[in-house]
Amino acid sequence: MLPRVVPFAIFVAFLAAQPLLESHLDSRWVVVARGIAVAAALAWFWRRYAADFGRPRAAASDWAIVVVVGLAVFGAWITLDGGWTAF
Repeated sequence: MLPRVVPFAIFVAFLAAQPLLESHLDSRWVVVARGIAVAAALAWFWRRYAADFGRPRAAASDWAIVVVVGLAVFGAWITLDGGWTAF
């Protein structure tokens, strides 16, 4: 679980610290540093990710469920922009 959490935690930490960092650095350098830090974490844990490549593929029924749920969420996202759903 740690190899999946650490890169995301680094990314979120940079997002949270970005307003503080931008007072000392140009925002473009903050974005570059964030990308390099996350890429370094991904490279560090690469061997643990490689173990996942040999797992069996999902069944066609699983793919169908994912597509239907994805389309339903997309439809809800597009149609629920009425006045009662806006802040």
